[in-house]
Amino acid sequence: MLTASLPRVESRDHPERGSVLLLFPAAFLVVLLLGSLAIDAGVAFLHQRELASAAGAAANDAATLGLDPDALRLDGRVDLDPALVRAVVDESLARRGVLDSLTEPAHIEIVGGNEIRLSLSARVDYVIAPAFPGAPDGRAVRATVRAVATGDPAG
Repeated sequence: MLTASLPRVESRDHPERGSVLLLFPAAFLVVLLLGSLAIDAGVAFLHQRELASAAGAAANDAATLGLDPDALRLDGRVDLDPALVRAVVDESLARRGVLDSLTEPAHIEIVGGNEIRLSLSARVDYVIAPAFPGAPDGRAVRATVRAVATGDPAG
């Protein structure tokens, strides 16, 4: 009778044994860092979109409520009153809770008498990144919008 013998596996000590266990904490830190980047980038994008939405609403309010009533009554011109536009923008931003978070006053430019260009700047604080040494604690975001006041004086 023929018997086949299996190769004998010798037990040897491998110096690499457990090296994966040592790499796991490093891999975990890399995943944690990438996750924090994704979360903080999302927070910054969300705040920038909220700033743009508030700027758009304020510019539309100013284009509607900032009309110079004398110019409209006298000769039907659709002109914006700069002082009234500033007051309407400030009130609109205050109602939306954005005015206090701005890093500089709202920049309002009236072009051609009936177009408003509004720029807002704010600072967004990161949520997770400040926990990492040397990481930034936030970033500046900016939103610029424009609105045009139009009207049909005969209507």
